[in-house]
Amino acid sequence: PEEAVAAAAPLPAVGAPIETAKFRYSRKVPAAPQGLASLRLDAAVLAHSRPGLEDLRLADAGGLQIPYLLEKRDEPLALDLSPLVAEKKPAGKDASKRPTGLSRYLLALPYATLPAARLVLATKARVFERQVAVEVERPAPDPRSQPQVEIVAEGRWRHTDPETAAPHLALELPRLGVAQATLVVDEGDNTPLPISTARLLLPSYRLF
Repeated sequence: PEEAVAAAAPLPAVGAPIETAKFRYSRKVPAAPQGLASLRLDAAVLAHSRPGLEDLRLADAGGLQIPYLLEKRDEPLALDLSPLVAEKKPAGKDASKRPTGLSRYLLALPYATLPAARLVLATKARVFERQVAVEVERPAPDPRSQPQVEIVAEGRWRHTDPETAAPHLALELPRLGVAQATLVVDEGDNTPLPISTARLLLPSYRLF
């Protein structure tokens, strides 16, 4: 004879309560129909969470936790940065301290606490070769010292075929801790290389 199998108890839809008021950042998520739903995390969540997202919580209106699964996606989260703005050249005595042949652009990031990412640059130029770097100004170690400049990424960008479009340049950026960096292009004796777009590729996650 067939044995009677007891029906498994349904999984709880909510967990233990949490004090949502103690979280530094909170926001509402879009409503979803009943059943399995997915929520893609944006740059704000990545910037305001700890590495690994272990401090991320979902809760209902009553403060009860909603269980979720975290998935890291292969496709990165792409952010188009603001058009690059050339840095103003210093005047007076400071002008002589700046090396010639360099183009410097302000690189504005949406958040100072973004995780490690990839900076992707594009140009419409066809034949060129440039050394490109990203610099970050760090505070002076003591009141008697000057702020220090740290090179956080650099690479060689070249293209020799006038019949094809130039490849993008990808620079690996660590977690910077600042919302502004400087893109430095060593032009040598050439005219400034036109940079058409700057894009940031971040790790991509979604919740189920």
